[in-house]
Amino acid sequence: MNITQHLRKRLLGRATPLLILAMAASSIVLPAQAACEYTITNQWGNGFTASIKITNNTNAAVNNWNVSWQYASDNRITNSWNASVSGSNPYAASNASWNGNLSAGQSTEFGFQGTKGNAAPEIPTLSGALCGGGNPISSSSSSAQSSVVVSSSSALSSSSVMTSASSSSYSPPANNFAENGGVEDGLTNWATTAGTIARNTQERRSGSASALITGRTSAWNGLTFNVGSLTQGNTYDVAVWVKLAAGSPDAEIILTAKREDDADSSSYNEYSNIARATANANSWTLVRGNYTQSGTPFQHFIIESSNTSVSYYADDFSVGGERDDEPVDLVEASNPIIWADVPDPSVIRVGDTYYMTSTTMHMSPGVPVMKSTDLKNWTLVNYAYSTLANTAQLNLENGQEAYGNGSWASSIRYLDGTFYVSTFSYTTNRTYIYRTNNIEGGSWTTSVLNGLYHDSALFFENGRVFLVYGVDDIKLIELTADATAIKPGGINQTIITKASAIAGTNFYVPAEGAHLQKINGRYYISLISWPVGSGRSQLIYRADNLTGPYQGRIALQDQGVAQGNLIDTPSGDWYAFLFKDSGAVGRIPYLVPVRWENGWPVFGVNGRVPQQLGFAVENYGLAGVVSADEFNSTRLPLQWQWNHNPDNSGWSLQTRPGFMRITNTRRDSSFVNTRNTLTQRTFGPQSSARVAMETNGMRDGDYAGLGALQARYGYVGVTQSGGNKSIIMVDTTSGSPQEIERISLNQNRVYFRIDMDFRNQTDQARFYFSLDGSNWRAIGNTLSMTYDLDHFMGYRFALFNYGTQSTGGYVDFDYYRLE
Repeated sequence: MNITQHLRKRLLGRATPLLILAMAASSIVLPAQAACEYTITNQWGNGFTASIKITNNTNAAVNNWNVSWQYASDNRITNSWNASVSGSNPYAASNASWNGNLSAGQSTEFGFQGTKGNAAPEIPTLSGALCGGGNPISSSSSSAQSSVVVSSSSALSSSSVMTSASSSSYSPPANNFAENGGVEDGLTNWATTAGTIARNTQERRSGSASALITGRTSAWNGLTFNVGSLTQGNTYDVAVWVKLAAGSPDAEIILTAKREDDADSSSYNEYSNIARATANANSWTLVRGNYTQSGTPFQHFIIESSNTSVSYYADDFSVGGERDDEPVDLVEASNPIIWADVPDPSVIRVGDTYYMTSTTMHMSPGVPVMKSTDLKNWTLVNYAYSTLANTAQLNLENGQEAYGNGSWASSIRYLDGTFYVSTFSYTTNRTYIYRTNNIEGGSWTTSVLNGLYHDSALFFENGRVFLVYGVDDIKLIELTADATAIKPGGINQTIITKASAIAGTNFYVPAEGAHLQKINGRYYISLISWPVGSGRSQLIYRADNLTGPYQGRIALQDQGVAQGNLIDTPSGDWYAFLFKDSGAVGRIPYLVPVRWENGWPVFGVNGRVPQQLGFAVENYGLAGVVSADEFNSTRLPLQWQWNHNPDNSGWSLQTRPGFMRITNTRRDSSFVNTRNTLTQRTFGPQSSARVAMETNGMRDGDYAGLGALQARYGYVGVTQSGGNKSIIMVDTTSGSPQEIERISLNQNRVYFRIDMDFRNQTDQARFYFSLDGSNWRAIGNTLSMTYDLDHFMGYRFALFNYGTQSTGGYVDFDYYRLE
C-alpha cells in the first residue's frame, strides 16, 4: 500500500498542509495529454508500481486494445494485473477478457510492479492505436517530479494502518501481550529470518534498548517477533516502531504475519502483509495494522523491508486483542450450539478432536470442514472443494443458476490416517468423494460417481466401503476398497423399506438424511422425517447385520430438532448432533444428550431437547465461524464464500493492498444474477455488519454495496447514472426488487451497515449509511426476512458490485466488521 493509501485510510478530519505534501509526494501522475496515461503509483528503494490508463477518445466503440512501451533505463517489469503483458523490454500489453470493450469516452486501467536502480522510475513513451491523437506522456517530454495530481474527493478516514505523520496519538492496546516488545529482557522473543541481530542501547525509542538488524542481502531478511499462538478467526492490533540506521535513505518497512507452512510448497499462502510505512534515519516511524488469524497455525511476525540492504532498529512491539492463552470465561454449554446456518451436520471424533462437515449449497468453496475440542466452539479449517464443477448453472451464466442446489448433505469419515468426505449434487447429478491426509488446510483428491445418491453417507468396515442413501426406501451400495467407484458385483440393495412408516402415514418429508454407524457390535441408521401434523422427527433403526433386518423407532420429536448422527466423547458420554429449522437465520445445530437402554439410544432429557447441557466450556462465541476482515492479507479468511463460482479475474486483494477490489467483468441485471458476490453467514440472536467502500472506479449503470442475500433480498448501496452517484436501499419482499429510497452522494468513500434481529424469529433487517463511519442514518424500510426454499439457505451478509451497462467498473472495500 502506498503512502497516499496510508493517509487516505488513517487520517481523521481535515488534512494539514504537511499531510497534503506527504500525499502529493507519494502519488505522481502526469497530466493527460493523450488517450494513454502512465502513472507511477508507488516507489521504494529498487522497486516501483505503475499503471496505464487507456481512454477511448474516438467516437466509436473499441472492441480490443493494445499498448506498448520500452524503458531507456534499467526499469523492468516483474508482474502485472488486469491485462496480458508480454515481452522483456520492450513490453506489450493487451486487454483482459473483460476490459477490452470500451465505449466512446470510456477508460480502463491496468497495473504492474517492477524493479529499478537508485534513480526515480522512468516514464516511458507509450504507443498503440488508442495512444494517438496527441503527444503521449513520456519521459522525454515531461518531468515526473514537476506534475502532481491529488484527488480532492478522496476521503481521509480511520483504518488499520498508521504512518509516522499520524502516529502521535497512538498508544499500545490495554491488553498488550507482547512480552519483551521493548527489548528490555535481552533479545527474548526476537530473532531474524536472515541477517544479524543485536541488542542496541544507543538507539531506542523508549526504555534502554532496541533490536538492530544488519547484514541483510534480500527483502525477506528481517527481524522476527514471537508472541506464541493466536486464535483462529480473532483479529489483533499489531504495531512496531522502526528507525533506519544512520545515513540510510528512506525505505519501506513491511510488517508481516507468518503462519506455519502448509502443504502447497509452490505458493506463499503462509504470509500476510499487515502494514507498510516509509521509515527514515532521523525519527521513529510507527508501522501498525490489524491481523486476523486464519489458516495454518501462527508462527511469528516479521519486520522486513523492500530495500534489500538497509539496516534498521525496531522497538516497542505491541500486540493486542484476543489470544489463545488469555483467560477466557467458562460458561455452561447451551443450545443452540451454533446460532448460524450450519445444516446437515456430519460429525466424527478423531482422538480428542471433533470434525464436522455441513451444507452450503451453491456457495464456493463448498462443503465446509470445522473442528472442535468441546462440541461447542467450532472453527473453520478447510473446504472439500474450491468449485464443485464448471457449469453454466454454477457460474451464473446464460440465465442459469444453482440456487438451492449445488451440493447437499455430506458425510465425513476417518480411516487409517485418511479423511473421507462425500456429497452429492442435483445440479450435476453426480456424487462426489473427497479424501485427504491433512484435514486442516490440506489438498483433496476427488472421485466422481456417475449417479446421484441422495443424502448418502460413507461407511467403512473390514476393508469394504459402502454408501447408505435414499428417500423412504433406504439403500446400501458398495464401493471399491479405495472409495473411488461403484464396485462391480458388490452389494446393491434396499435395506429398509418405507422407513417413514414408524412415524405416520402422510409426510411433508419422508425418511432421508441417512447416517450409518456401528456401535458396540450393532448397526444403527439415523434418519429424519416430517410427518403431517408433527414437527421434524428423528428416527433410529438398528440391526445385528449390515443388510438387516432393521427395527426402528422414533428417537426424538421436539422443536423440530432432527437430522444428524450420534457422537461420543473421550470420557464416554453420548450425544446426537442435529439441527433445527430456525427461520431466516437458517438451520442451526443442536446437541442432544443420549443415554443407552437395552441397546437403544434414548434422546434428550425426558424426551426433550435441553437448553443447558450440563458441562462447562470456554466462551469463544462464533469467532471460528464468522470473522471481521480488514483485507490486509493476500488471501481471504475461510469464513468467506462466494455466491456461486467466482470469476477470479474480477476480484483482487493485491491490486490495491489493504482493500478488496471487485471489478465487473460482464453486464448483469440484478444482485442475485451477478458473480463475485462475497458472503458470510449472518448469526443470532442479533448481528450487525458494516463496511467501508470507495466508489471512484464505478461507471454508469453500476450497483455496489452491502446486501442481505436470500431469494427475498435487500441491500443498501451506491448506483451511478450520468456520472452522478446515489445511495439507494432496495427491498425484494414483494417478489421483485423495489427501490425504496434514494439519496445523492457527493463523495467517493461511504459506509454501510445492516442490523439483523433473529430473536424469537423476528427476522427483520434494518439498513444504514454513513458519510464518516461514525454518524449513521437509517435508509429505506425494514426488510422482513423469509427463509425461502428457492435458495434453501439462511440469509448472508454480502459484498457486491455489478454493472448493468458496461464492464470494468470497480469498487474497493476497505473493511468488513461485525458486532
